Amino acid sequence: MTDKKIFMLTTTILLAMPPLITETAAQTCAVPPTCSELGYTQKESDCSGLNMLKCPFDKSAVFCGGENCSYTRTSLPSGCSIADSCSKNGSTYYADTCIQCASNYTLTSSKTCSYTPPDCGEGYEWNGQICEDCEYDLLKNTNLHGVTTSGPYTNEECKEMSSQSLPAYHVCGGLRYYYCAGGGINDADTGGFPF
Repeated sequence: MTDKKIFMLTTTILLAMPPLITETAAQTCAVPPTCSELGYTQKESDCSGLNMLKCPFDKSAVFCGGENCSYTRTSLPSGCSIADSCSKNGSTYYADTCIQCASNYTLTSSKTCSYTPPDCGEGYEWNGQICEDCEYDLLKNTNLHGVTTSGPYTNEECKEMSSQSLPAYHVCGGLRYYYCAGGGINDADTGGFPF
């Protein structure tokens, strides 16, 4: 082949190649998504205590994930029905403060729950489990005589019931119960009888 033919053939091939190369390049290249499009929309300062991933194209763009779980309680505080919580290592942890209290509890200004016994009504008192009849409980005590709500006894009246009894009272269920207490009751007990 002559040099002229070789030159013409080479020139023709070279001139025909750019569209092929451009077409091939257009099929394999794409514009990469931006960091924002990939979800990297925060700054490092937004991620205090959280898991953080940096965008591979812009190290100043980050994504924060997970919870900053600093709670240490593994159960709700006493009386709480709802408290802030978080999870870490497969366990749930609760804040020391409450959002809502269980029944018979009241939310205090310090966000703790204070027990409030139910109102049992006059003459009844909550014993921690049920409402009890105050007079019945007093009558069960064999050292008490003449339980009444009508007024205090005098020393003389109590001595007539039992030689060693003294006037006393106990407030229960909104009522004051008067009685004569004897058999081991001392002067300090005459202002009220603890049971």
